Amino acid sequence: MALVQKGTTVVVGFNNATYTNFIMQDAGEKTSADVDEILDESADAATFLFTDQTLSFTLTGVIKGTFLATVQGLIPGGTITVNSVACIITDVDIKVGAKQSEATITCEKPTEFTYA
Repeated sequence: MALVQKGTTVVVGFNNATYTNFIMQDAGEKTSADVDEILDESADAATFLFTDQTLSFTLTGVIKGTFLATVQGLIPGGTITVNSVACIITDVDIKVGAKQSEATITCEKPTEFTYA
C-alpha cells in the first residue's frame, strides 16, 4: 500500500499542528538497510545482519493558501508526519510560481520511529 496517492490532499503535520493544504503530485518510497555478512568458524556465510533499516519518502505537491509560509519553515532534522507516519526531514525544495507554489519534501522513517 502506498503512503500517498497522486491528486489527493495529504494530511501533513509538524510543530504540533496538522495541515491539509498539500495536494499530492508525485510520491516515491524506498527501503534500505546496511547489510553485514556474518561468517562461521570456516569463514563461510552463516547469516546476515541488517541494521539501520529505513523507509525514505519523497513527496511533491502543490501548496494551497497560506501553507507556503509554514513549509518555508521546515528544516532538515525536523520531524513531519504524513498521513500519520512520523518521519525525519532530510531535504525541502520549494518552487514559488505566479499561479501556484510547489514543494518537494524528502523524509525518512527509521524503523525505531513509531506511527503517530
